Amino acid sequence: MNMKVNIYMQLCMYYLLQHTREAESHSDALDCQAFHTKRAIVFLAAKPSRAISLLVFILSVILSSFAMANEQSKRIITLGSSITEIVFALGAQERIAAVDSTSRYPSKATKLPNVGYFRALNAEGVMALSPDLIILQEGSGPEPVLDVLRASGIKMVEVKDEFTTEGVIAKIKQIGAALQLSQEATRLAAKVENDFAATKSAIELNNQEEKPTVLYIISTMNGNIVAAGNNTSANAMIKMAGGTNVFGGIDGYKPVNAEAIIEAAPQIIVAMGRHGKVSVETLMATPQLKRTPAVMNKKVYVMGGAYLLGFGPRAPQALEDLHRLIYAK
Repeated sequence: MNMKVNIYMQLCMYYLLQHTREAESHSDALDCQAFHTKRAIVFLAAKPSRAISLLVFILSVILSSFAMANEQSKRIITLGSSITEIVFALGAQERIAAVDSTSRYPSKATKLPNVGYFRALNAEGVMALSPDLIILQEGSGPEPVLDVLRASGIKMVEVKDEFTTEGVIAKIKQIGAALQLSQEATRLAAKVENDFAATKSAIELNNQEEKPTVLYIISTMNGNIVAAGNNTSANAMIKMAGGTNVFGGIDGYKPVNAEAIIEAAPQIIVAMGRHGKVSVETLMATPQLKRTPAVMNKKVYVMGGAYLLGFGPRAPQALEDLHRLIYAK
């Protein structure tokens, strides 16, 4: 916006210079702009009607530039399940041009054009949808694709993922600012914050001194168990829900073998649901899990990935649900 205003001001200055009789040519005027600016002021002072007209023109140009800068984006691409969910919660769903493949809530999001997985984007596919704003989750990519999108001039807002109450609140407010819906974002953030506070209070009343041990499984593809370690949204949720992550000593999501699982002896197993592809029955029949206390005591559960791990507006409810599973009798 500042660049546009500067260009318009340069045009206005050129207009002034053209009407100063001292200026011999356009190029001369640009070469000695400071000298001719003084002459232009003297010229306009002698012709007040022309000065007023020119000032009105300059003002209208500046105001129109501000109006263009403040115009709401009308074709938004949301990359990340919680980002899409927040845009819907703010009432801006009609402005969404496309979503990514993780955006499955609300159900209306699945009816929108899809640009694929947010970590494996295609620049041509994204630009073909003519977005004027892309709101993307931290970790979107690959980076060369993001570089192409930035170079195209599309406005991009990257939203950081922090697995805390404060992180969810900040995410809502940042997206609200990008959509120019700050008041709506403030209201939504206040509701989510209150919901978190109520849930955490209930958890503290119910917590045991010895916290139950939890194994969170993000994938069982090809018979390989991939578990959540430290610095993951799953680990953050387990801790907030009053549990202990049996693989909290590893970092990120890592494959774990049967021996490690048996040694960890999780009392509760929670797996990420994948659109019906993972069930309690298949988990309990998985060879690596059969000898765990969780399977023997039938404390094996499946929860939606975006719901539990997304850290969006539904995070307080997801936290409450996880706590109930961990402390189920």
